[in-house]
Amino acid sequence: VAFGGSNCTAGGVFCVGQYTGDGAASKAITTGFQPDLIINKLTTAVGANWRSSAMPANYAEFFAATAQDTAGGYFTTINANGFTVAGTASPANNVSASAYRYAAWKNAAGTVNVGTFTGNATDNTAITGIGFQPKFMFVKNGPTAVAAVSSQAESYGDDTSFFSATANLVDAVQSLDSDGFTVGTNSVANGSTNAMYWAAFTGGAAPSSSGTFQMNSGTYTGTGLPQSITGVGFKPDLVIIKAQTTQASVFRTSAMSGDSTAYIDSATANLAGAITAINGNGFSIGTSATVSTSGTTYYWTAYGNAWEPENNAGASDFYVGAYFTPATAIDSQNITRLPFQADLVTIKANAA
Repeated sequence: VAFGGSNCTAGGVFCVGQYTGDGAASKAITTGFQPDLIINKLTTAVGANWRSSAMPANYAEFFAATAQDTAGGYFTTINANGFTVAGTASPANNVSASAYRYAAWKNAAGTVNVGTFTGNATDNTAITGIGFQPKFMFVKNGPTAVAAVSSQAESYGDDTSFFSATANLVDAVQSLDSDGFTVGTNSVANGSTNAMYWAAFTGGAAPSSSGTFQMNSGTYTGTGLPQSITGVGFKPDLVIIKAQTTQASVFRTSAMSGDSTAYIDSATANLAGAITAINGNGFSIGTSATVSTSGTTYYWTAYGNAWEPENNAGASDFYVGAYFTPATAIDSQNITRLPFQADLVTIKANAA
């Protein structure tokens, strides 16, 4: 998630800045406008903390698994043109001679909003009235020492990320909706009777595409050794290889990282040593018998100029990508923010 357009004046809604703590009981920081959300970070090995206008005075929340501070040890108030930090003992927000980095946002219709709700531990609880469909949001169970969690459009539904070094989970932020979001029973996002504080953002360029895909095909003879197949004429985004023998066909896309190749017609997990890399004018193969048995003829087909989510660019008739499924399978996981409606979709899990 990336934010741009910092403008620390009265006309701004987003400001990034820095300050040096002076050790006083409180210190006013100027953003140029009255913020509704502030994230602050000491440059040493101390977790970030944050405050929103939905919180009472003196409150601070944390992204780490830390309960809220309510005694004004980090923030005191939000001001007409900034915010006031407090605390003179590390890791608070005004330690003498310590460097801090902050980001501040102002609520803006259709773009940024913050709020709170009381958790009820009830499944499919809709939080509405945000005013837009979030592209990114985070929520923190205020009084409980659990980490904050986040969801974004590319979470594709009920797949919530922790800010801490913890695997994703389900039944927390279940979906991002047209006027808010829906939470499940998990206490990190819907703790019973707890004050849950959230911030939500929209924006970001809509997916765009242009042109058409590229295609080429050819053959090579396996040697039992690694080799590079060149002269394709473009950088492939999909390579399919099939031996002249009864060996299974395999494929690799530019969305697949590391040394990983998938089978097309075999219920087998991905393998290494097959299509080992996609290059600027072709691809490389390893020693796997599926692609490099000595003396065997292999037929390959390559497609290029795919639209890819990493750079939001490419053809208007061909895309490749990847998505993650939680350990507990969920229904209705919608793969969204693609640039066109496909007529054929092929999916292969990195599993048998």
